[in-house]
Amino acid sequence: MIKNFILLLSLLPMCLLCAQRTVIAGKFPYQRDVPFSVAFISNQVVLIDEWGKVAGTSDAQGLFHLELKVDKPSIMRFTQRENVDLYIRPGDSLWIEMINGRNVTFGGTAGRENNLLFSLSRPFIPIETQENPSEYSMLIDTLYQKQRQSLKIYQAEQSDEGFVSLFTAKAQAQFLEDKIRILEFMQKEAWEGNLKDRVERQIRNLPLVDEVRAEAYINALHRLFTLEVQQIMGIDWSANERNAEIAYPPGYQDVFRRHWQERLAELPKLKQYFEIEEWVAAIQFCSQLEKLASAEAALERIKQIKSYPALIQEMEYTYRKSVIVLKMGKLPNMLWETPNGQVAELKATEAQRTLLVFWDASNQESLAAYQRFQEKTTIRFPGSTQDSLISAVTPRKLIWIQVGGDLAKWKEVLNRLPNTYSTEHYAIKKPEDIAALKPYLYEDKLPVAFNLRPDLSIESISNRPTVVDYPSWEVQTMGGKVIWKRQKE
Repeated sequence: MIKNFILLLSLLPMCLLCAQRTVIAGKFPYQRDVPFSVAFISNQVVLIDEWGKVAGTSDAQGLFHLELKVDKPSIMRFTQRENVDLYIRPGDSLWIEMINGRNVTFGGTAGRENNLLFSLSRPFIPIETQENPSEYSMLIDTLYQKQRQSLKIYQAEQSDEGFVSLFTAKAQAQFLEDKIRILEFMQKEAWEGNLKDRVERQIRNLPLVDEVRAEAYINALHRLFTLEVQQIMGIDWSANERNAEIAYPPGYQDVFRRHWQERLAELPKLKQYFEIEEWVAAIQFCSQLEKLASAEAALERIKQIKSYPALIQEMEYTYRKSVIVLKMGKLPNMLWETPNGQVAELKATEAQRTLLVFWDASNQESLAAYQRFQEKTTIRFPGSTQDSLISAVTPRKLIWIQVGGDLAKWKEVLNRLPNTYSTEHYAIKKPEDIAALKPYLYEDKLPVAFNLRPDLSIESISNRPTVVDYPSWEVQTMGGKVIWKRQKE
């Protein structure tokens, strides 16, 4: 069970016809020529991806300025060493002065909302306080009351109900996480008495808000429901806390499902969110042929949710890949030719796996993928600020196959670009071979990469070929929640 993860959520496609000019400008008072980025984020249920990232750099005086087209109140993530979430509306002009992620002030038409949102940043709490349940609980109550009071003042002076809902959800997320942490500590220490009873009541009686944009709130709800289901089923959660992997008893997922359905019965946005999570899980974790029918049914349900076109498309791609791997099994037989016109074919090996990439050197997307593929592969280790070169790549046979197209251009590209990782190159020319390949192109475009087992059966499919052997999607779970994160290039 993976407990720590980073969420970065994708923006739903914007309606450009109703989008308005929105300005974000500001200053780094003590820094000059500082690179930064701005990315829209919006809760795309469980599909997690960067979208519309705008990179920029401040000038010699530390000033920066960018303009965006925004069609509805949105959340953005401003990145300059540390992340700061922003709340903007169509037509807003937001001013930011940022020393670091803990010292930020806002002005302009969205300044009030963003200063209030930034006030949710948790102050430093000493370890001694965190390990004292009574003192820690009182501190959390005080902080939460201050947040609620600030919100009341804001509501009295102006009203943006969308922001009120978002702020409430983020404040509740902090409150729930802290109170659950206190309760778990008392459970572990066999603590009984009025304090434990009070914390349990606070957790149980907190009125939920129907808000899905706040990622921390969604995470807190999953943790809350997991705790409640463990109590319902009598699971010794303290033993689970000590293990990296939690062994849930038979029927746990059914109980978990019934529980959140009951808890969210009057909260339609959250209820739909949790439903779609389950459908996505059915598609993503479809690893057996007999589960394809359930995955197909889940896909049909997702297609009915018209609000999430990007999610629908990704789930269609994921389902098609499962069909190719589980049902079709192996690539069709094709006649390959080397750049010198020699005929070749792929043969099974006793132990070696194969990365087989179909591409078109005349296509810009394919060409960019091959250039990235041949670059020296690096990785940044946790805690490091430098990228380290990966010296040992995954031992696989590396093959790139040109699919029709301009063969003269293909040969010119191969002669011009480096062959860093000893890649073999072939082409398929016959129309019947290209037609036979088409059903295997799950996105109906190139490049498409196939990881093949030693017996040449298809192990996985991706549109991001890489020398380092990892999938293009990371999938994590927590308390029944499925989290998707697209690998960065």
